[in-house]
Amino acid sequence: MRANSLVSSIRRAGMVTLAMLLLLPTIAFAQSPWERAANNLALTFTGPLARALALVAIVIGGLMFMYGEGGAKRRAPASSGHRRTAANLIRIVR
Repeated sequence: MRANSLVSSIRRAGMVTLAMLLLLPTIAFAQSPWERAANNLALTFTGPLARALALVAIVIGGLMFMYGEGGAKRRAPASSGHRRTAANLIRIVR
């Protein structure tokens, strides 16, 4: 009877080990709700709509810079180091 219970416990341990090995990939690759939400946000920020909106924002920003207030670009900054840098940049741009 003792040998029978030993074989039974070994068989039970083997079955538990086999079940754990079969279920481990399922448990390891399961996603939590937070991971799914993060993946949805990543898809939203990298999808075609996001790229189109980024292109529109770049074009609008370029137009604002091109047709913006003209005097603001040549206004002198506060410190003397900034003034020298701004003067050098203006000289290079001209």
